[in-house]
Amino acid sequence: MRNISKVVIGVLFLLLSVQFCFAYDEPDNFAGVKFKEDLRLQLVECPYLDVDGAYKKFPDYLKIKSLGKPCYSAGSLKDTYVLSNMGEIQKYVFDISARQIGDRLEEIHMNFSSVGALRILAILNQRYGAPTEKSVEPWQSRGGVKTTSIRAIWKGEKVSILFREHNTRIEWGLLSYETDVSIADNRNRMEEAIKKSAGGL
Repeated sequence: MRNISKVVIGVLFLLLSVQFCFAYDEPDNFAGVKFKEDLRLQLVECPYLDVDGAYKKFPDYLKIKSLGKPCYSAGSLKDTYVLSNMGEIQKYVFDISARQIGDRLEEIHMNFSSVGALRILAILNQRYGAPTEKSVEPWQSRGGVKTTSIRAIWKGEKVSILFREHNTRIEWGLLSYETDVSIADNRNRMEEAIKKSAGGL
C-alpha cells in the first residue's frame, strides 16, 4: 500500500513539474493567424507595385495601408513572409516577418525600438502572465558599446516566446514566437552548420 502511495505521489509530482515548466497562457495564434497552419490560406496577399521587367515583386505600401486588413507579401528568403496590418502590435514594431516549415506557420519575428522595450514587455506580461524565465544580461555592440539587456522567455509546450531588449543593434529589440517544430529545426540547422565548420578545420 505504501508503495502504491509513493507511485501516486511521484506521478502527481511529475505532472505538476511538467505543468510548472510550461506555466503560461500559451497562444495558438499570432494576431488571429493560427500557428501550424498555412498563413497563405488565412491571409490575403498584399498588393505589389506594378513594375515592368522587375526581377522580384515589391510591396505597394500605400495600397497595403489602404487595404485595411492583414496581408502577407513574399520575404527575401525561401518560405519567409512579411506581414502587414496585423493590428495593435504593428504600432510598436518596425516589421513582422514569418517563416513556414512544410507550408505551416512556425515562426514570427519582430524588431522594435529598444526605447519602447518596457512597454512591450508590460503588454506581454499582461497578455501571457509572468515569463517562465527572466534575466538581465551584459550586452555589447560590435562597436564596443556596453550596457545590459533584459531577456525574457515564455516557454511553452507548443509555442515559446522570446523577448530581448537589445538584439543585434543597441536601438533594436527582438520579439519572436517559435513553435516546437521551429525550435527543433533551428537546432538541427545549427548542428549541421557546426559540423560543416568543423569539417573545414
